[in-house]
Amino acid sequence: MGYTHYWTEKKKPDAIPAQAISIIKEILQDAYEKKIIQFESNNSDPPIVTREEVRFNGIGEYGHETFCYNVKDDFLLDTGEHFSFCKTAQKPYDTIVMKVLIVLKWAFGDDFRLSSDGSFNDEWSDVREEMERKYKIPTGIKRKLNIR
Repeated sequence: MGYTHYWTEKKKPDAIPAQAISIIKEILQDAYEKKIIQFESNNSDPPIVTREEVRFNGIGEYGHETFCYNVKDDFLLDTGEHFSFCKTAQKPYDTIVMKVLIVLKWAFGDDFRLSSDGSFNDEWSDVREEMERKYKIPTGIKRKLNIR
């Protein structure tokens, strides 16, 4: 076990919308330049952001599990929903994972459900405020993000 973020999708999209890609690229570029993230914990290549995939990890001992969102991921729960997760152990790249998940939730709406071992009113509060202020993505009311 460990501190983890989870997401399920009713249906997989064909691609990540262009506006979401633009925001995610900005977030990841900033974090990469600040040396918070890279491709893998032991690979200093930049993170990946394409129409189909977002992939990154923390650096060295500050990395944990790789965050990977892929529209072609086909792991299904018994309910028929697509399921994935990322354990971050609350290492420094955790806030970047939260930001990306908020963007994906905003982009995919009710088809994308997000949950976390952290509290959306505690561990997520600073990130939620930043995403509302900087990107105008509504996160202040749980219903708007359909967060459990």
